[in-house]
Amino acid sequence: MIDVKLIDITPSSIADDAKVQALAEAFDAVMREYIDLNVLRVLTNVEGLHGEVLDLIAWQLHVDGYDENDTDEIKRHMILSSIEVHRHKGTPRAVARAVTSVFSSAQVAEWFEYGGEPYHFKVNGITEHLTDSVAIDRMVNLINAAKNTRSWLDCVEFINEIDSTEYYAGWIEISDTLSVDSDLSEIEEFTFNEYICSYVEDFGAMTIITKLS
Repeated sequence: MIDVKLIDITPSSIADDAKVQALAEAFDAVMREYIDLNVLRVLTNVEGLHGEVLDLIAWQLHVDGYDENDTDEIKRHMILSSIEVHRHKGTPRAVARAVTSVFSSAQVAEWFEYGGEPYHFKVNGITEHLTDSVAIDRMVNLINAAKNTRSWLDCVEFINEIDSTEYYAGWIEISDTLSVDSDLSEIEEFTFNEYICSYVEDFGAMTIITKLS
């Protein structure tokens, strides 16, 4: 419990007055009946707050990209992130803090880390699933609010794991050449099983090509 007394913050010019002291004590006694002073420690107590209380705190702190329709968990994360974002606005640190409030796995890569143009950067390493454009729009808005004006976002990259099984079968009676091609170069990470079956009665050559990169 926080022990705060009105007399402790009363101006010294009147703090010694007996009537002022009595009034302060009466005020403290009444307020303790109605106010949990621990709630006033909003930033250290934000994990215990919900709904409209979080909305009011976000409004007071001018939290960029805040949405009252989000879950309480997302609201708390954005509130706790906002102070650092505002404190370091215009720096890569602020951008990184902003993007992780939407996708926790997101990383910020500066231009010299991937051979881009000066003052450019990109967001990559995102492993969460993208269900619609809302999250992307929010993240871009947060990036624009956190970055400096000379920096430019090149792209946002996601990492998707794909399990795929493909079957190829062919029967040719007479052929000079048989080719089976498959292109997987656009998939960054995948578990892939490929089954190829062919029956040729009479042919000159058979070629099977699988492109992985």
